[in-house]
Amino acid sequence: MRNLVFCTLFILFSISLAQDWNTEEILDHSGSGSSCDLEIDELGQLHLCFQYKSNILPGSNLYYALKADATSDWEITEVDVDNYNFLGDDCDMDLDSDENPHISYLYEVDYEYTPYVKYAAFNGTAWATEQITNYPNSAGPGTAIVIDNNDNPHIFYPKYEALEYQTSDGTDSWTTEVLDTGYMFKSVAAEKDITGNIGVAYFYVHSSAGPIDLKYAYNNGTSWSVETAFNDNSCVSIWQLDMAYDQSGQPHIVYVATALTDDNSQLHHTWFDGANWNTDNLGFVSTGNYTFPSIAIDNNDAVHIAYGLRPTNSGAAVFHHISDESDTWVDVIISDEVNCWNTTIEIDPDNQPHIVYYNYSGGITTHAWRTNPSGIEEGFSSTNLIQLSQPVPNPCNGSASINYSITSPGNVSLELFDITGRLVNTLEHSFHQPGNYESEVNDLSPGVYLFRFSAEDTVETKKLVVL
Repeated sequence: MRNLVFCTLFILFSISLAQDWNTEEILDHSGSGSSCDLEIDELGQLHLCFQYKSNILPGSNLYYALKADATSDWEITEVDVDNYNFLGDDCDMDLDSDENPHISYLYEVDYEYTPYVKYAAFNGTAWATEQITNYPNSAGPGTAIVIDNNDNPHIFYPKYEALEYQTSDGTDSWTTEVLDTGYMFKSVAAEKDITGNIGVAYFYVHSSAGPIDLKYAYNNGTSWSVETAFNDNSCVSIWQLDMAYDQSGQPHIVYVATALTDDNSQLHHTWFDGANWNTDNLGFVSTGNYTFPSIAIDNNDAVHIAYGLRPTNSGAAVFHHISDESDTWVDVIISDEVNCWNTTIEIDPDNQPHIVYYNYSGGITTHAWRTNPSGIEEGFSSTNLIQLSQPVPNPCNGSASINYSITSPGNVSLELFDITGRLVNTLEHSFHQPGNYESEVNDLSPGVYLFRFSAEDTVETKKLVVL
């Protein structure tokens, strides 16, 4: 987990727009740490947990940082401190209903990779920490945490022969459950879907020679089910993955894979479309490596992936523009600093991506964010506020309705496209007074459709699935 990585940081996203990126240093110190995770609450506040290592003492600590708004400085707090052992590696964070942070992380003693799993929770006033595994060598690389709709923590971690998780009902006791067993497990990511149910992505290693499967476990509120999301027996996957759910509640997983035959490093995006698992190979390099990918999905179901890219032997950075049947993937270089470490990405309430990454050489933890894309036509006002609801029902059997509201007079357009971009129907194209409106569609063939709403300078899309 602590091998040096020389890389270029990219964001990969499935919409092609003019970009205006900004960066700021969160912590400038030659010893700041590598592992990190970012969350953004409904108010747009940025919450960051990260590992911090002093350049004087041998150990590392777990820190938390809060950025209350765009003009605020980052407020940095010590969460758990051990200057002589390693704290904070593989940290993951989630927020409860009061927007308080909860963190899972590893605690490694005596410089041996025999970590314990720890849990930190903020109650609005102070941090409390506890160790939830009581014997060393209890966890493989990676932890993941989800706070359920009752504000109870669920912590997942791979062991060498099992994938385990623990949950607590707010008391001092923890309940342990085994989700999967086998030869070895590596890395883990977990999220809640739109219903509040929990899904988990992880790697299962068949043997010491590989290959490795990408697996997905899901709890429907009553029990767990486990399935294989990707396995072509040709890849050995490194313990680097992340997952997110789209607006329809379907999982998307990003990870790095290494081919068994030629050691090519590949960046994979695997997702479930409601019926089948699909995988995009977003690119490969033969002499370098993709590193530490992170994924987020915005309100329009555009997929954003941040990742590091190790250069080739010649030192040249490699990046790709990749197309599939329905979208065009566009690479944007955010930083060409060497030694980029972990990356983490989230979407703010304005639908814009934020990335945090660590530059090992400079010892700098950096926040990069995108402002609203340029290209707005001149002369349009920015005061026409809208609210576009999700179509209902969704999925549907051929008929659905969608509601929208505007707060000032203006021209309104509402169009329906199929997934290839073909215009199916123009539902509205007229001048509207302020108010609430509803449009209906009928007799649609099975497939995926996009409602595209535009009012003055605002454009928003919603996805509709027809069964």
